[in-house]
Amino acid sequence: MSIKKLTVILFFILFSPNIFSNEKLLSISDSSRILNTEDTSSPDLFLCLMDGKKVFGKNVARVSECYSVKEQELILSLESFLHQPNETETQIGFYTPEGKQVIPTWDENGVKFSLLAFVVNKNQLYIQSIRKDTKQYFFWKTAPQYWEFKK
Repeated sequence: MSIKKLTVILFFILFSPNIFSNEKLLSISDSSRILNTEDTSSPDLFLCLMDGKKVFGKNVARVSECYSVKEQELILSLESFLHQPNETETQIGFYTPEGKQVIPTWDENGVKFSLLAFVVNKNQLYIQSIRKDTKQYFFWKTAPQYWEFKK
């Protein structure tokens, strides 16, 4: 193989991902997902802005920035966070009235996932999740209308 060909191949290997950086983002399919919260017996959950520590399962909620999921639809709560003027990335999670973080799950084509947090960045909604059987981490782009709680 000539040096010229090798240089061209190395260029594409090293620099192509940066040229198409939006293509590296995974988007979750456009279908509804039902979140289950079997880990809690609380009749009410709150969707709250998380403290900046970003330690899943141990983040403290900012109680001044919470919405009751029982009182309004999840989609409305998520949209409330999306439309806030915020320049930095924010993480949003579920909490009981006692302040304990709740990690809901959902089924995606027969595979269980845990929803660690919703993330809002530049008015875009993403989810951080873990596949329960393999412990693989996923960061997916999504939209509020695809998420609801089990009734």
